[in-house]
Amino acid sequence: MFEKLKAQRDALMMEVNDLIENGDIDGANAKMDEVKQLDDKITAAVTAKKNMDALSAAAPAMDISDKGVMGVQTVPEGGVSLEGNVKDGIPEDKDAKYEAAWAKWAMGTASPEDNAVIKAYNAALTTETTGVVIPTTLARGILDDVEKAFPYYADAAKTFVTGAVTYLKDKGSSDAKWYDEATATEDGTQSIGTITLYGCELARSITVSWKLKAMSVSEFIPYIRAKLSAKMGQALGYGVFNGRGISSNDSWKPEPVGVITELLKPENSSQVIELSNPTAVQIISAFAKANAAIEPYYEDGSAYYVNSKTLWDRIAPICDSTGRPIFTVNSNVQSSIVGYIFGKPVKRDSGVPDDRIVLSNAKEGYMVNVNQQITLSQQDNGKARTTDYNAYGIFDGCPVSAKAHALIKLSYTG
Repeated sequence: MFEKLKAQRDALMMEVNDLIENGDIDGANAKMDEVKQLDDKITAAVTAKKNMDALSAAAPAMDISDKGVMGVQTVPEGGVSLEGNVKDGIPEDKDAKYEAAWAKWAMGTASPEDNAVIKAYNAALTTETTGVVIPTTLARGILDDVEKAFPYYADAAKTFVTGAVTYLKDKGSSDAKWYDEATATEDGTQSIGTITLYGCELARSITVSWKLKAMSVSEFIPYIRAKLSAKMGQALGYGVFNGRGISSNDSWKPEPVGVITELLKPENSSQVIELSNPTAVQIISAFAKANAAIEPYYEDGSAYYVNSKTLWDRIAPICDSTGRPIFTVNSNVQSSIVGYIFGKPVKRDSGVPDDRIVLSNAKEGYMVNVNQQITLSQQDNGKARTTDYNAYGIFDGCPVSAKAHALIKLSYTG
């Protein structure tokens, strides 16, 4: 999507870099103004595409109990205000009020007053989607569940910017020498690039039978939370490690760029340690090499991320020359740490493939942008007596420096 515009931007950035290296600062500044104008054009194109998608997919959810169409864009005449309401002398919690109304809408039992609450809440958020915004408490609960199951996503730095967002990318290290007064300084090798995230659509669907929709609100919300957490979590956990980015020939839908995907690029081969049928000594050596591959700036705050199978089958049985296990169990639920290897925290993350160990400073080395919060639409299937709940959000992510990460690849034959 927008490949021509992105190609134009890449070409302009190369020109900027050439001008700077040749000392033409005025020319570089003028060229960067062109980049900014092109960024505005790209942002406008992204917005127009989203609006077009919203219009093409606009299908109002029908209330099968014959209570009318559930719209979400404006507060109806004679509607309700979510601010300043008092019940029995106690100010009402607008999030709790909306959550109760939303649950009834999702279960198909919303009253006209519930519908008015939903419309008022969504209008206040100026949502640009035909879906109904998931209650804040539920959305927070879903993301909490995701972050517990996928600690790398939890650890990654996050921004919440609508539209395209550009980050600086560290492509090399600067000269660190000291000089006396009589010695001319050498040019440093610091190379700063940029990465622009445009947003990847994440849509997941769950199906609920009409019998289950008859459960109470207090039971329904945890049920939906668990289902959506599992679906959205698997996608987000996959994306930060294995996402393939944008396809050059549209052979797949846009995905975040995963840290493993980035490290497997030929230019980042120095960050990858490959072992075939390794011995315990070779694996211990690989951990040392992985630590050496991380730049010192990123070393503090780095951790090992590994799935459960690899941790317990491949790593836990390994002992050093004195017979002590290299992995020591020391669980910290709050930070998702399950133990330590040579003083580095180990976090169990099912987004990591089997026989892969990622050493990474996620907070400093990976960026996630939440472009659009999670919304939910529903569609009833009369014959099957089920309801499909379709969750939708826009997320994106990418590594900002290969030197913040290292990958140990194990392979076994026979």
